[in-house]
Amino acid sequence: MLKSFKDPAGTHGYKFDIEGDNTPYVEMVLSPGKKILAEAGTFMAKQPDVKMTMALGDGKQTNILSKAFGAAKRKISGDNALFSHFENVAKDDSEQLLVLTAPHPGQIIAIDLAAAGGSVICQKGAFMAAPSGTSE
Repeated sequence: MLKSFKDPAGTHGYKFDIEGDNTPYVEMVLSPGKKILAEAGTFMAKQPDVKMTMALGDGKQTNILSKAFGAAKRKISGDNALFSHFENVAKDDSEQLLVLTAPHPGQIIAIDLAAAGGSVICQKGAFMAAPSGTSE
């Protein structure tokens, strides 16, 4: 059963389920046109109509210098320079399944940024995924 936050507005319309104990993973259902930004290395599985691309940045920057500066900041701090971008491109408007997993053992938790004051400071490597357009 797919679940979300107690306040569905906190999920921005995304449906997901966090499964597993020692090696947790997230099953996400992408509605047509929905996009997810994920840390490189978190991809586990997807349905055929989920398009996967790799790119510098979160998709908001249009200037190549902004993208390069953001990638350099992430690399200096020990994170990946690239992000995985996933989008439901199904022509029949069907929902598509995407499965992501953490690259290391631990617990996966969902955080509503609005409820957390708009930003969260995490340990290096703690970020996993967010709706496309979420700032770095």
